[in-house]
Amino acid sequence: MCFRSLLVHTPLTPAIADEAGYETRQGSEIARLPSALYTERTYFRARAFIIHALTHPVAGLEAELHWLYLDQADDAPKLLDRAIEAARDILAKSKKSGEDEMLQDEEPRDGLRRVSVGAAIQLRRQLDKMLALRDKR
Repeated sequence: MCFRSLLVHTPLTPAIADEAGYETRQGSEIARLPSALYTERTYFRARAFIIHALTHPVAGLEAELHWLYLDQADDAPKLLDRAIEAARDILAKSKKSGEDEMLQDEEPRDGLRRVSVGAAIQLRRQLDKMLALRDKR
């Protein structure tokens, strides 16, 4: 799992997602749940990094972190806003599919587009913290 893909919520290419010894299990049913759990944990750690970096200033990186996450200038990446929208999207998809597990149109739980009920609770808490950070800027 590429850390950058978690920060900006972009899909991985097979070359990046490839791990040694995983080729034989990749795409198999036996690997689906462990893969989703690993992706969920990694995703939450990336959100925790955003929250920590914005609440505990890193000496020498304050300006860069502000520009990357909080600045609203046209040329700024606005990564906090993107992380908030991604979290809202995941929560919406997870809630919709949680209401009816037999939805045929839904993507399978993969830890990045749709998460478990327990993970949704944790993601909601992180979303609330990110919204508070956004409101303070």
